[in-house]
Amino acid sequence: MSEKYKVFETSEIMQLRTRSIQNLQEIVETWYIKIGVDQKKMERSLLESKKAKVLIFGSYRLGVHFAGTDIDTICVFPTFITKEDFLDDFKTFISKYSNVTDVLRI
Repeated sequence: MSEKYKVFETSEIMQLRTRSIQNLQEIVETWYIKIGVDQKKMERSLLESKKAKVLIFGSYRLGVHFAGTDIDTICVFPTFITKEDFLDDFKTFISKYSNVTDVLRI
């Protein structure tokens, strides 16, 4: 029955989701280092020792997601990254990546 309604994802789509999460982690780390070096005048070596992290939660994390559903994420940064840094700059930064679409600021 699930095959009839295409509820579950193919292995290719599951791999795409995994790559998307890895890609988001790389973008978050790149942005975090950019803000640290350019705006906060911190040393790159210090920033590389303290990582930003993308955490997954919701139905995808629990393994109960269906085909076409979103992936709930939260980005965690060291305390020198402020809410304003994130809200003012991250959407613009991530939107420059050609493989990123439909960025919403919530």
